Amino acid sequence: MKRLVLFGAAVLMLTANTWAKDWYVSATTGGNRNDGSKASPLKDLQKAVDMASAGDRIYITEGNYTGKLDVGCICLDKPVELYGGYSTDFASRDILKNRTTIYTEPKHNGTAGSKALIQLEDKITPGDVVIDGFLFDRGAANNYKPASTSEVKGLLSGIMIPEQKQTEKPAITGIARGSLTIRNCVFNNMPNFAITCGIENGHPVKILNNVFTAVRYAGIELWGRTNGKCAPVEIAHNTMLFMWTRTRTFETLGYAVRSRSGVSLDIHDNIMGLTFNGAIDLGHSTSWRWGEKVSADRNAFFLNKAGDLNLPSKGGLFLHINASDFEDVDQLTSASGNYELKDIQGLKGAIDQAYLNGFLSVTYSETTDYDPNSSANQFRSAMGMNQVGTIQSKVSMFANRYPIENSIKCFGAVKGVGAQLPK
Repeated sequence: MKRLVLFGAAVLMLTANTWAKDWYVSATTGGNRNDGSKASPLKDLQKAVDMASAGDRIYITEGNYTGKLDVGCICLDKPVELYGGYSTDFASRDILKNRTTIYTEPKHNGTAGSKALIQLEDKITPGDVVIDGFLFDRGAANNYKPASTSEVKGLLSGIMIPEQKQTEKPAITGIARGSLTIRNCVFNNMPNFAITCGIENGHPVKILNNVFTAVRYAGIELWGRTNGKCAPVEIAHNTMLFMWTRTRTFETLGYAVRSRSGVSLDIHDNIMGLTFNGAIDLGHSTSWRWGEKVSADRNAFFLNKAGDLNLPSKGGLFLHINASDFEDVDQLTSASGNYELKDIQGLKGAIDQAYLNGFLSVTYSETTDYDPNSSANQFRSAMGMNQVGTIQSKVSMFANRYPIENSIKCFGAVKGVGAQLPK
């Protein structure tokens, strides 16, 4: 965004950052009647967003931030830069030590409506958004069966049972009307995508150095909103593990990255493992029309149940491709250096072992008590009615709650690929 400043006949073009202001937020030492300076920080992140102007920077200390009056979401109606991970005195920044979190509870399911943990509002004004150094976790808010019901021992919960749409909230969603950068974050126990956004006017998006664990649907889903303008999207140095399907029958979704129309993806140096239907989904490529391109380079894949890449086919089914065959995929403009991760010693110390064992051996079964000769069904047939029966399904694991501490251990677990220790 640019502003005009007039001096006589001269016209100077200055960027919005010329007037950018710094704001400070501390859940422990702040107050919402303060002026938001370093010496007198605000307490509520939403208050700082509301007081800020487009292009301002907001620095946040350790603490849990769930919005004004603890509603359960942070709403952005203007482009700002958010930086978490600061010590209480703002003297140092370490996102793993000074944890800036958005952890929600069941009460937030009824107060935040359908909004995400960070919502890019429909009315957001044009400009650049940065979200850097946050830990997102909905594990306490999701609906799970008790841990005692799980067939897999050692888990925090039984299977997920999403019953109300208002509980299926992403971490970050909405509309970007400028560049969008999401960096150095953790997305854990997300019941409906982690990041899902529409991008206007082909603005660039960068999703860098994040950890995604136990996410339902897909870790990242982006699409273009402006006809003919393709948004360049860089997805790099992320670690993405345990991507669950939409339903307990494991039929649809379950990707790390899902490609949509209107974006060109540059996917490189990521770790993508333990997905159900392919780490990268290009299933929408048949509708590409704006010159979309996808490159995948130097990514490490492992233990993806249906291969590493999901492609459409002319027969209506999907092709599941392993990394070793990426160079033969026409939809990829570049496909160099991808490989199956053989040595996972670093990840071995990071991944929760009970969760891993359960995921690898997950089972689904159905039983039916339909009896066409029962007296009830014979009567229904005589009356011209459909016969009935019930189907009971059983699954050993489905989107169970994952421990956040194991998610955090993924930073720097494998040198050079995946999420590295934040600087």
